[in-house]
Amino acid sequence: MAYINGLRSFGHRSELAAARSKSQKRESTGKWMNALARAEHAHWLCREAAELARKGKQKEAEESARRGINELKERSVSPRFS
Repeated sequence: MAYINGLRSFGHRSELAAARSKSQKRESTGKWMNALARAEHAHWLCREAAELARKGKQKEAEESARRGINELKERSVSPRFS
């Protein structure tokens, strides 16, 4: 949740700066919003995995958790380091 809240904060700050700038649109604002959407989706997948695990559906839980982690990796790891 701290990661998501950080993205929200940076995205909001970028939106405020874009609103103050009349001459040019900030390219980073859309990227912050995209990162936030992906992080929220990853969080949802991991919560789903926890619920599946509680129900004893280990295989489905592992797949959901893997998808959630991969969602975060795609967003936060530079291609040259993966």
